Order: sequence, then structure tokens, then C-alpha cells
Amino acid sequence: MTIFYDFETSTSDLLGQILSYAFVITGDDFVPIDTWKGTIKLNRTQIAEPGAILTNKLNIDDINASGQTEYEAALDIHAKLESAILKYGNATLVGFNSNQFDLNFLRNLMIRYGLNPYFKGKLHNLDVLHWIQYIAFEHQDTFPWTIDKNSQNLPYYSFTLESTAKAFGVLTDAQSHDAEEDVLLLIKLIQEIQNRFGMALFDFSAVTIPNDVYKYDHIVIGKQKIRHFPKDDEEELAHFRYKYWLGLELQAKAKLLLDLEAFDRLPNDPTPAQLLECFKYINDNKHFFRLEPLNYQEEVYFGNIVNQVANTPFIKEMTLEKYFKLTEKEWDIEYQIHQLGFERIDRLQMAIRQLVRDPDSYDDIIKQIWSGQKTQKDKFLVQLFNRAYLAIHPSPKPEHLSRYMTPRYLSGVLSKDPSQFVTIEEKIKETQALISSPTLSEQDRVNLQALLRDIEKKRRLF
Repeated sequence: MTIFYDFETSTSDLLGQILSYAFVITGDDFVPIDTWKGTIKLNRTQIAEPGAILTNKLNIDDINASGQTEYEAALDIHAKLESAILKYGNATLVGFNSNQFDLNFLRNLMIRYGLNPYFKGKLHNLDVLHWIQYIAFEHQDTFPWTIDKNSQNLPYYSFTLESTAKAFGVLTDAQSHDAEEDVLLLIKLIQEIQNRFGMALFDFSAVTIPNDVYKYDHIVIGKQKIRHFPKDDEEELAHFRYKYWLGLELQAKAKLLLDLEAFDRLPNDPTPAQLLECFKYINDNKHFFRLEPLNYQEEVYFGNIVNQVANTPFIKEMTLEKYFKLTEKEWDIEYQIHQLGFERIDRLQMAIRQLVRDPDSYDDIIKQIWSGQKTQKDKFLVQLFNRAYLAIHPSPKPEHLSRYMTPRYLSGVLSKDPSQFVTIEEKIKETQALISSPTLSEQDRVNLQALLRDIEKKRRLF
């Protein structure tokens, strides 16, 4: 059973939230069996990006008036997915560019409120973007490529849903960015591509390491087709280019590989940090990674590099466990929400349910959570509970609200990438400037005015 889905969000940053959603259940014939959709109120700790509002065309006043709370939406979506899995045995979530975007937002939504998003391994996921890229790479002469320009005015081949749907003739106007309409558009695109190229979506495997890439006494060495992005005006635009990989640890659902070209470019005496940059982790449930065998010339050239790798102790001793330890990030928990762990997801759910039943029990719940051993995971649990408290409590303490909003929107301490952080003051000015633009449509102006009112209201909270 297949569940197609799409979200419109307040920002592309994982600290943000889903604003609208659509799930469409279909059979093998892609005919919809059931649909559930909705909008989600912007909770009191969330401030939407003006760029997101210009894209998704949502009005904050409207969704705050008629939408579910984020907590209600989390419960509702989780219950419906669970019901579908119970009915059909298992399910596959299918979206466009979903493994790196929608899936993360879905998991964040659920774990924020103590709901396990993994459904005991019965909820699978598939990203249509990976399938389309594979077909384009394998049929480069007949695939309808679309050229776009990046911010440096350099050309590249575009794989957005809108550009691809237009190239295949299933979309004539601009993409609506309505969640349900985008899901139905995606289904039409899949059907058209299947008819044209004869490859069924569900025959596709995003991660493939064939037997003929095993060389040098069972060592995996192969090449991967990846998208090509020119770096200067003189570089010729190509449909794809190759990257060359050495397999170091290949588990059923997790793989560790070494970028042979990156290793070859290292100085004679590389530091551990420089060596670490050559590694790549592959999660079979999320990534697109397909290896091909090398030709004779490549085998000779990269065989010499493999011999150098074999004499590098840092690489020889590397395992997935060591790699994860060395690459741990000091990011906010919501950028790596899986770090909370299964056991504490359930504890978070119990704490939130107690808070919902008795809003005055906050202090007692914190004491219960914070008693005993204080590990990093316990700190994560407290952080997520406090954020749920700020979102669902009828009147959270002002000092608690300020304690979160200040690092989130004034100092940028919570930001994954401080260089991209925009303060709330700058966001107000940006929104005001956009509202004053003479080229803005009236509907966009109304939507941005609603956003500005919401931002200014929240600015007064801290």
C-alpha cells in the first residue's frame, strides 16, 4: 500500500513546523483510495519565513483560525498512519525530494510530541526524485532535460517537481504549492514517466551495490553517477559526472565509504580532520547511491590509490561506530531528533499527556524527568518537553518563553548554520520591504501582512 504525501512548511529549517499537509493512499493502479489533509496553526514559538509564505501562498490568519494545533495534527497523522499500517500490513511513504525534507519534518513533528515515527519498521519511504534522476542518467539522450540558472547565473539541469512536470507535459501553469494538488501532480508525473520509459517506480532501488564492483579480494570499489553543477563559465555543462568510492563497511541498512578522488587530493601528511572529510555515510532508507564497475583504465588508476589507502592507519581502523562518534555535531536536538532514542520518546509522550490533563503539573513533571541519572539524552528529553510545554500550555510562564525565543530569534544560538541566521528584527524589515514591492500580487501582499502581524505579536513576547 502506498501513501503519497507532501507538506508546506514555515521554513526549510528543521526548527520550523508543517503548515499544511496532504496524504493520499492509492493502490497499485495509483487510483486514490483515501485522502486526509489539513492545515496547522503556527504555534506560539514559531515564526514563518516570508519566502516560505510567498511560495506556499498560505495566510497565517486563516490557518490560525481554522487549522489544527501542532499537537492535534501530530496525534491525527500518527493515528491515521498507524491505522493504515494495521489495515494493510505495511506502507510506503512516497514523496518528491521527501527523504531530505518532508520525511525529516514528519519525524520531527511526531517525536516533538512523544510519538514514535518508525512504526516498528512497517513504514517504508521512497523518494521519487531519486527514481527520476536515475532514469535521466540512464536515458540521457531521450530524457527531457530542463536547464535553469543558479544565483551565480551558471546553468544547471533542474530536477524540481515543477520543471520536471512541465518537461513531461503534465503541468502547464505554475506549480500551486498546495499540498494536495502537489501530491496529485506527482502521481500524474509518475504515471507519465512509467509509460514513457517502461520502468515501474516500485521496481527501483535507490541504493544498489552490484556484485561486479567487488574487486581486490572482496573490496568494493566503483563509480557513482551524480548531478553535475558547473563551477565557472568555462566549464561545459554535462548531464552527470562520476564520483569514485571505496567501500569500508557495508551493512544491510548503513554503509561507510571513502571518496577516492578526495583522498588523492590530500597533502602528503593529512590530519585526521582532513581524512575524515573523505568519508561518506549512506543510510539505505534515505540516500540515493548506485555503484557501477570501473573500466580497465579506472581500475589501474584507482587501484594505486586503494593501495595508499590500505597503508593509512586512520582509515584502516575506521568503523561506522567510530565515524558516528567522530562526526557528532553540537547541533540543537531538533536537527538530530533521532538522538533522543526510542525509550525517551515514550517517556516524552507520557509527560506531555500528563501536562495536557493537568497544565499545572509542569513543575512536578520536570522533577520526575530530571530525577536520577542526567545523561545527554535526558537533557534532550527535558529540552523537547519544555518546547512542547511552550506550544501546548494555555499560558506558559513568560520567562520560560523568553528563555527559548531569545536564542532562537535574537542571538541565533540554536541555529545549525549561524552564517545564515536572520534575527527577528531583520525578518520584520524584510517582510515590510516585500510588502512595499510594486510587483507583488495583492494576495501575496495580504498574506505577508498577516505574517507581519504575527511576527510583531510574537516579538512582544520576549
